[in-house]
Amino acid sequence: MLAEELQQRWGSRVEPVTFTLAVKEDLAVRVKRLLEDGRLRIPADPAVRAALAAVKRIVTPAGNVRFDADRTERAGHADHFWALALALLAADQPASPVEFLSTNTRRPSARVTAF
Repeated sequence: MLAEELQQRWGSRVEPVTFTLAVKEDLAVRVKRLLEDGRLRIPADPAVRAALAAVKRIVTPAGNVRFDADRTERAGHADHFWALALALLAADQPASPVEFLSTNTRRPSARVTAF
């Protein structure tokens, strides 16, 4: 529901991601790889660090791989982990140009295209 509401407001700038087992595995492996390679700087915030450490790889009796976290007061449901994983996914994918318009009323609007 959240993605649909955001798409109504922001249109094609919103790309919904359905958390299937395959998507969660791709997201989790990307975060783990970048952390192991030392390519991510993690803030010294205990809640963020707890959330990043909360996600565990679980192999079910049927042999399926799941990535999940227990809900705790300190780490939530690993929200920081999944937010980071989604941001890294978005950063890996080529984006269409985004137009930024200044809201400064003292100067004329400036158009900048990001790539």
